[in-house]
Amino acid sequence: MIDENKWLFNKDSFLYIVMYKIHEGLNRTQNMYFYVKRYNGRYTLLKHQNKLELVFKRYIQNDGFLYIYYHNDMINRSKLLNYCVYFAQIVIVFYLVLFLYGYLKMLEYK
Repeated sequence: MIDENKWLFNKDSFLYIVMYKIHEGLNRTQNMYFYVKRYNGRYTLLKHQNKLELVFKRYIQNDGFLYIYYHNDMINRSKLLNYCVYFAQIVIVFYLVLFLYGYLKMLEYK
């Protein structure tokens, strides 16, 4: 009997489909952390789709078991995204000030 916490990488198994769905969910979330427990009991932290893919490929080749615990952290966005938002706000404020300045100059010449 297979333990529910063991993810056996068999394409026909339901557990593989569940893991694939979680893997697909990475595209919609900014930070998803995977804690992976291997045979020897060591834990590794995966933060990224490509690293998870590498682990998938490694365990598919080895026909190994994989314990995965994950949590989703959607609140913390990446720094690059934050900088893009700040830049967009600055551009919007700049154009609003420019519009008000032009409008006041237009009223001045009437």
